[in-house]
Amino acid sequence: MSVSRKEIKKCLICQAKFEAYPSELKLGKGKFCSKSCSAKYKIVHKDFGFKKGYVPKTAWKKGDSRVSGENNHLWKGDNVGLTALHDWVRGKLGRPKECAYCGSEKHMNWANVSHEYKRDLTDWMPLCRKCHHEYDQISIKVQITKSKRHDEFLGKGMTQW
Repeated sequence: MSVSRKEIKKCLICQAKFEAYPSELKLGKGKFCSKSCSAKYKIVHKDFGFKKGYVPKTAWKKGDSRVSGENNHLWKGDNVGLTALHDWVRGKLGRPKECAYCGSEKHMNWANVSHEYKRDLTDWMPLCRKCHHEYDQISIKVQITKSKRHDEFLGKGMTQW
């Protein structure tokens, strides 16, 4: 035979007695004996419960310094993936406007200059998708063969944006 853990409560509208679980009471429920009593209360007290778009004043907001960056419990520092690092840079520097190499304004990305992918905002430059791909491919080849083409590419002002 199981023992009921429900508590006896009194309805705020009709004063009728009803049972509610302690877990419901913790969530702020268990105030009304029925949906109709709850609806009657909401008509009189329009600010009761959450409204669409309502944000409690104590809620954390996106970008709040108390939970963003190094204060966040999920912060990984330099041990982060490429996509997350690119997202971080975009969040700090905004969306790039113009390619530093060809001047295009379409399909813009932030490209890492040194290919070390550190959280250093001065180590990033705006490139369109085509130039970014070419820059990354040349950098890979340079690491292997020290290509002259890479030096020419960098000689055109790629590191200065």
